[in-house]
Amino acid sequence: MRLMSRPARHLRRAVFLCVICIIAVLAALNSSPADSKPGQNAKKFKPVQASSDQFVWRVDLHSLGYPADDPLLQRRRGLNNFDTLDFVSATVEVATFLTQEPAHDLHRREAANPAPYTLHAVFLDAASGKVLGTLEWPVDDSSAGIFPRYDGSFLFFSTGRVVLYSADRQPVKELLLPQLQEPHASLLGIAESPSGKTLLIYFRNEKSRSCIRVDTGTLEGSEEVCAMGTMFTVSDKGMAAHKERDTKKEIDSGPQFDPQVAPVGTFESSILIRAKPGESQYTLCESHDPTDGYCLSPQFITDESIALFSGMELALSDLKGRATVIFKQSPNPSDNQWIDPGGHPVRPSADGQRFALALSESVFQVFGGAGTLYGSPSELPAEYADRIQVFDMRMNNWIYLLQNKDKQFSKIWGLALSPSGGRLAVDSGGVIQTYALPLTDTTSRH
Repeated sequence: MRLMSRPARHLRRAVFLCVICIIAVLAALNSSPADSKPGQNAKKFKPVQASSDQFVWRVDLHSLGYPADDPLLQRRRGLNNFDTLDFVSATVEVATFLTQEPAHDLHRREAANPAPYTLHAVFLDAASGKVLGTLEWPVDDSSAGIFPRYDGSFLFFSTGRVVLYSADRQPVKELLLPQLQEPHASLLGIAESPSGKTLLIYFRNEKSRSCIRVDTGTLEGSEEVCAMGTMFTVSDKGMAAHKERDTKKEIDSGPQFDPQVAPVGTFESSILIRAKPGESQYTLCESHDPTDGYCLSPQFITDESIALFSGMELALSDLKGRATVIFKQSPNPSDNQWIDPGGHPVRPSADGQRFALALSESVFQVFGGAGTLYGSPSELPAEYADRIQVFDMRMNNWIYLLQNKDKQFSKIWGLALSPSGGRLAVDSGGVIQTYALPLTDTTSRH
């Protein structure tokens, strides 16, 4: 059985995104921030500096068992699928991390199949950072995490089951996943809708690729055969996924990609979207040049709006493809932050009114210039953390800018907005920091 086996798939995806990021940075150096594509709003969007970049509170999880000497262990979870930090409600945050049993401890156990990993969840008071409680789950595979429903309840996922927990952290219902326990089964990805009401599980077996769409309130699931790239997103009404096509055959950005067979220059990139399983799909956006456009990674903000981004720019679009670019790399090499399209860097609030964007440092800042470009994608939201920006849909502008000027986080392992977008939480590798965001007439501090 091969669950979440990703070396070959991620190597090929890494090569692809590496080339994309390098080309995108070069293209950005020759572009103008006022450039816009036909039909797009040319308004310049400029982040507003926060009134205070000091955190409200800070909690170090190392005192609660977070392993200090094995950061690669946390990456084994597949952090493009599982958030390390989220709000389960307006008043409760939850941080998760993985530990691994030492080999000698496993041999001493009497159980026939001792679980080699443990997933830990630490529940924190959103106002003070006080620890409210903890949960632990022994798991056989490192692919494990929790997904919030924003009313206090949440789902625990492992490759064998999904369990619904109540707001008082008690198990309520279980959905077994025998499909992921079959020989040669492999988990390809998971996405949750912004509201937390829908979970989409993407996997493959020996014969096909399939999707299981789960109602998180009832744990009722429907399965269908589907084939798409590993960059996908789901809403309560539909789904969207990235696809690549060359002049000879259509392939996705996952395990079938081979840059030696299909050079990047032959590619057309597009985002395909469709309603619920079984219905037809259509093209939301399309780019014929990997250096031009944002048709690489999609992320639903609401059921009716979606963020589309590449390494060099991000656009907001409706479901008819009418898009407005709201972030574009600066032509100045020293101030050329970039988006990691493989690292789940866009996180919406549950009410769909705000979203956070994690940005990595300019490649020239990381390596000091000398013609060296950083193009290796990560599953972290920002491997080389530079800043976090928050966009407000009602104000139609960026309303918060948190710069990493004091290196308060060397990497951004996870980030989350509270359900109404009043707070921002950041995981910098076992250290959780929460920030208060500017209020609007319709935003609460939660």
